[in-house]
Amino acid sequence: MQQPPPPPQPPWPQQPRPSRRPISIVGVIVAIVAGLVLLLGNLSNLGGRSATTTTTSTATVSVIAGSELCWSGAIGDSTKDGCGTATFQIDGIAGIYSANAQKQSDDQGELTLVLTINGAEVDRATTFAAYGIAQVQGSAER
Repeated sequence: MQQPPPPPQPPWPQQPRPSRRPISIVGVIVAIVAGLVLLLGNLSNLGGRSATTTTTSTATVSVIAGSELCWSGAIGDSTKDGCGTATFQIDGIAGIYSANAQKQSDDQGELTLVLTINGAEVDRATTFAAYGIAQVQGSAER
């Protein structure tokens, strides 16, 4: 009895196939749980404080601009629009306060933001640019 001829070989050399290890579902679950524990642990210790700790700091942001200069921005945890000078009391997140405002025209006038925490000026930013942005941030634990 005659043996069948060998199967035809491709004209290029065959590369060995890499062995695939099945992913262990237990390993994936352990990695996800460990990541969540680390993430939640870091969030609860944000800034050395508990995430549920409330601060007794008082913070204000003053937007200083000429009466004809209009602006828009994120002041604390809300958006504000206005023209001219205005002052807002803001709440911080984990003791951190921030605000920004952008000029709504190509006016070369001055737009300044001043962040004050517990009566002390913490940050000040000014822009003269057309459609310029000013941003301030700081914490009560300077």
